[in-house]
Amino acid sequence: VEIVVRHYDDACKNNELIKPCNVNNWYFEIWNEPYTKIWWEDNPPRYVTLFNTVYPKIKAIAPGAKVGGYGTSFYSETNENRLKKFLQNSQMDFISLHHYGNMLNHYRSEEEKMQDVKFIHYDLIIALRDFIKKYKPNQEIEIIEGEYNSDYRASYMPHLDEQFTAAWYASALIWEIKSQEIAFEMFYSGTSMLADGGFGMWSINLDLWPV
Repeated sequence: VEIVVRHYDDACKNNELIKPCNVNNWYFEIWNEPYTKIWWEDNPPRYVTLFNTVYPKIKAIAPGAKVGGYGTSFYSETNENRLKKFLQNSQMDFISLHHYGNMLNHYRSEEEKMQDVKFIHYDLIIALRDFIKKYKPNQEIEIIEGEYNSDYRASYMPHLDEQFTAAWYASALIWEIKSQEIAFEMFYSGTSMLADGGFGMWSINLDLWPV
């Protein structure tokens, strides 16, 4: 991680990338979805050990960068227990969420998923803020949506440009704004020429779009 961050820091300083950049403005999410039990069995958990090793390495190169994790969906007691261990044993700049409209039930109907939007993108985010305050009082920790979409299954990809998904995006974004807790969001959408539409991340320059 240190080598990667230093590489991009040098590239930004030497103006070697397509756009001007400053690594101090970047967000680094440590690991993607460390959901398997092996990350959380030890004391302290392996994920916490990994994060606490990486955090100062990044900060030494880019002290202004934001470093966080762990990509929680925040739906179950298991997720709460893991987040509690993370908050109690680490210092982070943000908590990241991965929210999909069908996560309450993988096979919910379009109507049911739309009904879940407020719960997922407002109620749970407010609950998450209260949870963070409980274990990190008086600390400024951002909440970001590292991934969100109306669905995550590959079979749904051809439908991502349909009207329902546009309405879903708009509703989810409105609820996030009303929560006043989301620092920024990035959504997944089909981006390739594959038959199923592909599955890639769309986002814009993080310097330009705080929600």
